[in-house]
Amino acid sequence: MEKGVLGRVDNKIFYAIVAVLSTIVIVGAIAWALEIEYGLILTNMRNVVSWGLYISTFAWFVGVSAGGLILSSSAAVFKIESWKPVSKVASFVSAVVIAAAALIILPDLGRPDRILNLIIYAHLFSPLIWDFSIITTYFIISTLELGLLISADMLKKAGNEKAAKKREHYAVGLAFVALPVAIFTHSITAWIFGLQIARPWWNTALLAPAFVASALVSGLALVLLVLQVNSKLKLVELKLDDKTKALFSKLLLVFILVDMYLLFSEYLTITWPGVPSELAGLYTMFFGPYWYIGWGQWILAFSAVAILAKPGWRTSSKAITAASVLALIEVFFYRLNLVIPGFVHPLIDYPPGMPIGGGVSTSYALSGYSFQIIGQYFPSPIEWEITAGFIAGVALVILLGLKYLPLGSSE
Repeated sequence: MEKGVLGRVDNKIFYAIVAVLSTIVIVGAIAWALEIEYGLILTNMRNVVSWGLYISTFAWFVGVSAGGLILSSSAAVFKIESWKPVSKVASFVSAVVIAAAALIILPDLGRPDRILNLIIYAHLFSPLIWDFSIITTYFIISTLELGLLISADMLKKAGNEKAAKKREHYAVGLAFVALPVAIFTHSITAWIFGLQIARPWWNTALLAPAFVASALVSGLALVLLVLQVNSKLKLVELKLDDKTKALFSKLLLVFILVDMYLLFSEYLTITWPGVPSELAGLYTMFFGPYWYIGWGQWILAFSAVAILAKPGWRTSSKAITAASVLALIEVFFYRLNLVIPGFVHPLIDYPPGMPIGGGVSTSYALSGYSFQIIGQYFPSPIEWEITAGFIAGVALVILLGLKYLPLGSSE
């Protein structure tokens, strides 16, 4: 096939993907408009399970954003030359995803305008304020780092080497700040859950390290997936050799194994003493109504490990793509496993239970009884549509950025 024909074929695929993603975003926007109009009653969240798919996705987005900033910052801080070709792409991906993490909180509020109350009535000892502050800082740093890297390349092409070196120097300095900020971002998100002493499923010192580990898994997986999509659609010219691909694959393998170890340690610590209140969440996840998510997480993790453990597959585009997708879904399942089982068993488990409210949802229509002792939750179509809209929006912005922003390797 001639080069011109190939370009036209690639363009058709690109615009077809853009059309599909745009459609999903529009459907999600319509669903969100309906939710704003009629309220959170359109969701299946109630008093018993008051956090659901939105908060799970928020925690997932925060983690996914890690890989880009850590990868681009590490390239500068540790002077890893082979990573520098993907620094701009990694920073861009990080900025887009952390912005999505901040925005997906709005549908969970029901009244998006009330986000201002978080600032007006800020409580400095609240982990929510810590998270708001660190996410804002994270986004600013990601955007600044991307801007410095792009402007340095543009100055080089214009022949202004002195100014380019100065911008690169600033980017390196910013990278030293970005790495600890990335770690704190995921730690503070974990502390929103872990510092709630009334929730035994969340109240563990291992939660922050586990969040950082899973963030490294999902973050690097997304960067690798974006690189594979780019190599297929040829949107950005990136000078990435097989040795670097193999190194990224090995890192992903190590991150998954560390994440699995931390989770196993947590489960063992819960199981061994046999405290009923702590076992409740674990039982719900593996043997209760959400067993398919609990077991699915581990099956996905082991499947990704099996792919990456074979040296010959670490440079294979198909193998890297498969392992990256499996890792992303596995971490998403982990976020679901964290959020929902923590609510299923209410803090007060005596009759008559907690009031569940009424409305259009049929999930809670228990023979007309308006209280529950054991919670139940499955996202409503509105929740799925809004969440899918956000995920599609992230994919759409990343795809358009690859095509229209100067994110290629430096000459």
